[in-house]
Parts: sequence; structure tokens; C-alpha cells
Amino acid sequence: IEIIAADRFTIQELADLYNQTRVDYLIPMPMNAARLGEYVHDFDVDLHRSCVARDGDGRILGLSMLGVREKVAWITRLGVLPSSRRTGAGSALMDGMLE
Repeated sequence: IEIIAADRFTIQELADLYNQTRVDYLIPMPMNAARLGEYVHDFDVDLHRSCVARDGDGRILGLSMLGVREKVAWITRLGVLPSSRRTGAGSALMDGMLE
């Protein structure tokens, strides 16, 4: 599993990926680019330290977002595509944010 900084993707690509990770949620909360841009700003999401995971064939597996304020950091979002769950993608995303 390869971990890539989320800032290498557009806000629209990240919003689309976010939505793909939540397609099977009981209560859908669809995201669009404008709302994600606001979210990134309001919650101080550091897209350079946030991550996207992909497999060896280049298929996107999931994403994680890290909020950072001074000396405090927290995971604001973490999602893995339903077809990629239980493959280690979530753990890889967590490790990527810790590096």
C-alpha cells in the first residue's frame, strides 16, 4: 500500500473519494468540493500531512485527514472504500499520518 500526501489531489478529487468511502453508511453525508474546502479551512486540515492510500495497481483505497493547531493534532476523517476494507489500508493511513 502506497501512502500519498492529500495535497497532491484536488479538493474535488478528495470530495469524490470521501463520498466513495461512505457509500454504505446508514446516514449519508455527501460532500462536495465547496463544502470540503470550507471543512479544510474551518478545521485546520493539513492536506500535506493528510493521506490517500492506493494499491500497487494505482487503485485508490481510502483517505485520512489530519487537523493541526499549534501543538495539537487530531484525525478529522478516515475512510476506506468498502471493497478495500480489512486489507490494511486503514492502518496504513494511520501510519502515514504519524510519520
